[in-house]
Amino acid sequence: MTKKRIFEEYITDLLNLIDDKIIERCHEFDADDEFNELWDKSSYYTAREFLEMLDEDEEYFREFADDVKSYKR
Repeated sequence: MTKKRIFEEYITDLLNLIDDKIIERCHEFDADDEFNELWDKSSYYTAREFLEMLDEDEEYFREFADDVKSYKR
């Protein structure tokens, strides 16, 4: 196997690992957990507003993870 081919395989494996980690982290995001960790009564946003934003973030991360998965195929 040539050095070029070895390098290409290394880069491919590395990019696959990165994609897998992106997918994993996106699916680990939980709006409720983030809310419990970050929000307090002195927050600029109401609890409802803050949770709505986190719900939107969770939906975005799930869609992004699906996009990364479809790219990997």
